[in-house]
Amino acid sequence: MYPAEQVDHQIQCDRESCSHCDSKAIELLDIPPEIFQQVELPEIRAIVTEYLLQKYRCRLCGKQSVADLPKGIPDSAFGPKLMGLFATLTGVFHLAKRETIQLIKDLYDVDIGLGSAPNIEERVANALDPVYEKIHQIIIESKLCKHFDETGWRDSGKRHDGWLASSKIAAFFAINPHRNKEAFKVLTRGKDPSDFAAVTDRYA
Repeated sequence: MYPAEQVDHQIQCDRESCSHCDSKAIELLDIPPEIFQQVELPEIRAIVTEYLLQKYRCRLCGKQSVADLPKGIPDSAFGPKLMGLFATLTGVFHLAKRETIQLIKDLYDVDIGLGSAPNIEERVANALDPVYEKIHQIIIESKLCKHFDETGWRDSGKRHDGWLASSKIAAFFAINPHRNKEAFKVLTRGKDPSDFAAVTDRYA
């Protein structure tokens, strides 16, 4: 049962007659009512915001300029939350791009072209760069034992390697076109693996 502070609506249900004999000679009992709770999804519609970017002309140099978007607003037809949802569906839940586009259309009535999908994913990936680098730093610089591994990875039809650095608290993945000492140094941020406890898969 959800607590009272989480209940959004409360509807009192009454009877006009007896459910057994259909008599109207019924009286309300002085006891708490039976509680039935039902959880439902809200009616949702995407929010469309129109930004009017005023145009200006400099009286000194004669050149024109346009007002900037408010801080934190990407120069994209899609807002941060919508792009974040799209990247989560494709990247975390592994939905195909077409399935993701159809799901967002069905849920929010938002049209996303198939060509916009990689642009959205790239924007989200770039926005997550600081977090990505912080995770990398935490793993390499922590005193916990680290695990390193690599496996073949196809990228745009070419052979690459997917590298992994992990510890008890986090995991870091990177794609590198090489499987050599230089690629491993990128993974360890230049640190010598002999300087810390590490587990590798027959790394020479």
